[in-house]
Amino acid sequence: MEQNEHYLRKDEQKWFQENIVSCFYRSVLTELHEILDLLKSDVPNVLAYSSIHTDSIKGVVSRKQDHIDRVNLIVKLGKQVYEIRSNDGELFHLKQIQSLKNELHFCLYNFQLFKNKPLIGLNRLLSSLKHCIDLLNEPSQCFLGLSKSQVVEIPKNTDKVDSNRFFPSLCVPLARRSAFKPPLDPQITLSFTVSGSSIGVQVLRITSSAPAIDLNAEELDASQLLPYISQHVEAYSQDPMLLSVMTKLNALQKKTADMRYRSNIAYELA
Repeated sequence: MEQNEHYLRKDEQKWFQENIVSCFYRSVLTELHEILDLLKSDVPNVLAYSSIHTDSIKGVVSRKQDHIDRVNLIVKLGKQVYEIRSNDGELFHLKQIQSLKNELHFCLYNFQLFKNKPLIGLNRLLSSLKHCIDLLNEPSQCFLGLSKSQVVEIPKNTDKVDSNRFFPSLCVPLARRSAFKPPLDPQITLSFTVSGSSIGVQVLRITSSAPAIDLNAEELDASQLLPYISQHVEAYSQDPMLLSVMTKLNALQKKTADMRYRSNIAYELA
């Protein structure tokens, strides 16, 4: 009787492997490649910006792959208005999207284990998918705590500023001031970040008392900027491609978690 049950369980596991597992494997590979294709698309995504309740930031920004390739904005900081237009051919790197593409390639690499070691492969895939979603869900870490689309006056007594509130991450991504026509005002700098399915634009005014800081660098240590920011405005625009990527990643994470649950049952019975 026990021997018959053993053979029956083996037959059930074989059916599960040949039908459910094989179908899942093909489906996941297809979906991962679809997400990568979206991220690698050369079709520009033109995003419109308009600050909520204020006229702080208005205009358009174009994103292609993991770069901003066009900027045309009108920015108000206090009583001053700035026209910010990028030079033709200038690109501003979006590190989060590049990291996301790298993590998806790592997903594909890890998933090869699934054929021979399904449970290990599923666990690694879930871990990688969580990291992918975290990369997009991460708010604009450099500006966490600053009210969206508002002009924010940083307290002048910086000794009392909680630096973890404003700049919990190590680096602030910056757009090179020489990449614009005319070049940015010496006291103004820009930052582009990904937050969920949106692209954020942050504009900072640096105080005239700031020491020599290389604002043409692609990123700076947050501690170098925090004490010298006098004003900050930001706005966000939802990117349709990133929204599609986020939707696919969430669905794939749910499908993988469900498959891990079913696999645990199937292989425990065997």
